[in-house]
Amino acid sequence: MSAGEVGNAAYLTGDEALRAIYTQLLAGLEWTADKRLGRPIGTFDRPRPRMAEGWRSGRSLRNVVLAAETAHDLAHALAQGLVPGGLPRTDTAFAQVRAAADRITDPGFQDIEDPQARLRVEILQQAVRAMKDAIEAEIGTSLGIAAGFNSQDGD
Repeated sequence: MSAGEVGNAAYLTGDEALRAIYTQLLAGLEWTADKRLGRPIGTFDRPRPRMAEGWRSGRSLRNVVLAAETAHDLAHALAQGLVPGGLPRTDTAFAQVRAAADRITDPGFQDIEDPQARLRVEILQQAVRAMKDAIEAEIGTSLGIAAGFNSQDGD
């Protein structure tokens, strides 16, 4: 809230703070695709349903949907007043995430060993990645910024 003000050594400009929020927005979607969905998907020969976040409580799918909702809301808050024309690609991508999630029958991803169930989770993973790409195209391109480094990059 005080980026660029005297005494704020963390964010020297408002643009720097904006970039940090943008990077975290994209990192959250990447985490959702790679970890929340990727870990239980595993490989075709070795799915790992018990690697799903919150599988015992059946919250795996709900956590993915909530992460996408939060990212969608944050993208709109970030773009407000800065991106002309709104975020139609992001809105469409988010709708696809919801539609893919609605087709999943086991909210804990424990049926992922079944090829059809696995395919539904893979489709959800692709939809989350498409949402990340839409945000990059609409917000990043409009603002002339790219995602910055995050600690999950492995660098």
